[in-house]
Amino acid sequence: MFPSCLQWIIDNQLTDGSWGEEILFCIYDRLLNTLACVVALTLWNICLHKRNKDIDIPYDSPVLKDIYARREVKITRIPKDVIHIIPTTVLFSLEGLRDDLDWQRLLKLQMADGSFLTSPASTAFAFMETNDEKCLAYLQNVVEKCNGGDALNNFKDGDQFFCQRGEVDGSATHMFNLYRCSQVLFPGEKILEEAKNFTYNFLQQCLANNQCLDKWVIAKDIPGEIRYALEFPWYASLPRVEARLYIEQYGGADDLWIGKTLFRMPISAIMFIYKLQNRITIDVKVNIDLNG
Repeated sequence: MFPSCLQWIIDNQLTDGSWGEEILFCIYDRLLNTLACVVALTLWNICLHKRNKDIDIPYDSPVLKDIYARREVKITRIPKDVIHIIPTTVLFSLEGLRDDLDWQRLLKLQMADGSFLTSPASTAFAFMETNDEKCLAYLQNVVEKCNGGDALNNFKDGDQFFCQRGEVDGSATHMFNLYRCSQVLFPGEKILEEAKNFTYNFLQQCLANNQCLDKWVIAKDIPGEIRYALEFPWYASLPRVEARLYIEQYGGADDLWIGKTLFRMPISAIMFIYKLQNRITIDVKVNIDLNG
């Protein structure tokens, strides 16, 4: 059904026989990617010489035992009955929960785009178990795309904001992005006003407690990035200086983001500069309009 995905596996094996992030070695990333690729090649009986080149996996090693232990602890944090009632972060990793899943109830927690928390792996597992057409449509859309304001109410719980419902703790970079978003609020946008106040206090606390190292991204200087944004609001920031800072922070080839595995966003700096150019154009036009 998705031959381009198999072709990607064939074309992207590393020299040691594994798959995963090439520059930064993380055993969790390498194992998860490698096992997934080996299973795919074995299932479709294709390029078995690449599968056989796979590194030996020390199943009894301490690092793997640590991964198993962490998995069990994480699973026990949310009762299985709760998983079927409200959206939680577990929906992002359904492929890791193969037992005692009630799919009739879980499908009611499916997102509007057909995914489970926008996770291709979780959604693919759901499709394999249910043949749900919305899951298939989401997967087809992802493969096609990747070649192989009031909406924020959905991320608000009481007086707090979150990235994924049921998360144990907040993420500095997600809150930082929400803080930046809130700085372009218009009069009467109450939800953005609340987001601005919440994220400002959240980020100040992160800096004070030295808790800016993020669980989602490996970057050079997240504390410095946050500190600059808190000291210089969007309307007071010099676009060229800000662009330079972002190039230094995200412009290199060693910038990594953390999901189920490690992945790169090599054009993030380019996209930011493009947005900055549009912002500068808008600023100039507004000034011309205001000043005649």
